[in-house]
Amino acid sequence: MRTLTSTLLILALVATVGGFFPCLGWINWAGVPLCLVVMVLGIVGLMSDREGADQPGGSHQGTYLAALVLGLLMGVLGAVRCLMGGGIV
Repeated sequence: MRTLTSTLLILALVATVGGFFPCLGWINWAGVPLCLVVMVLGIVGLMSDREGADQPGGSHQGTYLAALVLGLLMGVLGAVRCLMGGGIV
């Protein structure tokens, strides 16, 4: 699950950053829902993935926390960018 979360986090980052360039704002319409999926995976990961928590360096909680925080931040920024563009007419 950590690999899936990391992969989707990278894809959401690329979609959100790519959507800020002129003429590519339409990418944010796919990036915002992807950010929401990343946030959900971050929450699920924080609540359920406890493997390796007793070993030093074995916990993957940082990955899930980054997915939650960055997913929220990128989702808000992407939504603002979608609103600035006026939407699909």
